[in-house]
Formats: sequence, structure tokens, C-alpha cells
Amino acid sequence: MNENFTHLRAEILKTRNCGLIHCEFIERDKDDDIRSSLIKFSENQGFKIVEFDGGRLEKINIELAQKILTYILHYDLAYHSEIMPIENASLLARRFLKLFSPDIKFFSNSPGTEEVKNEIVSMTGWLPITQATFDTGVIAVDGNHIGCLWVEDED
Repeated sequence: MNENFTHLRAEILKTRNCGLIHCEFIERDKDDDIRSSLIKFSENQGFKIVEFDGGRLEKINIELAQKILTYILHYDLAYHSEIMPIENASLLARRFLKLFSPDIKFFSNSPGTEEVKNEIVSMTGWLPITQATFDTGVIAVDGNHIGCLWVEDED
């Protein structure tokens, strides 16, 4: 396992001390296309994606991926209460994204957001991929790896 990821995962699990956190970074089968990799990875995580690109997971850009990750580390999804300072959340999100190579692609179930001053202040909708009341995050795929930072929170 990647040592940078191991330390990052431990820090995320320690500082986002509520809900269920899925934080993974693994090698992907290079023979699989992105769709196959997403489906296999999601099934292994217990996610039910059914479809992507217009379904439960939509392709998003790096800016939105950074904002979603910062949001889910900064706030509890159910009550919008602060879990950690925004600066810490943003740094952890950037560290997660830097694990991947430049050919990275991002997917999320939360493309709808309400933003103020370029910061997400609420998620305006998502299609759940877990049994939790609230769940969202980012699945990232590059040529060699696939991973996620995803949270489940309950009301």
C-alpha cells in the first residue's frame, strides 16, 4: 500500500470522527476500461452505482472534486455542523487528489451544489449509492489507480 495514502487515510479517519468513511486507493486492472473499473470498485465497496455518466455517478472536474471533498470533510452531511476547520479539510482533500496521476477522472453522485464565494455551502441533490440517509464523495480513476473518499452520515 502507498505510504502517503496510509498516513493520509489515518489522518482522515481520526479527524472526520463521525459517520462512515470510505477512503481507499488501490491499483486498478489496466485491462479494464474506466466503466468496468468503476463498477468493480464500487461493488467491492458495497456501493450500488447502477449507472454512471447521467446515472448515479456523473463525471465532474477537478475543481468540483476538490470542493466536494473539502465539504464532506468540513461538515456533517446530516446537520451541516462543522467537523474540522475548512483549512484542514481543504488540505486533506488536496492531499487525496495528489495521490493520482494527471490523467485522473472524477466521479460523484453530487453534481448539484449551492456555492457562496466559490465554496460549497450545501449539496442540492444526489442519488444515494449506499443505504445511508446521506452519502456523497468522489471516486477518482487514473491509468493505474482507483480510489474514493466517500462519507455516509445518518440523521
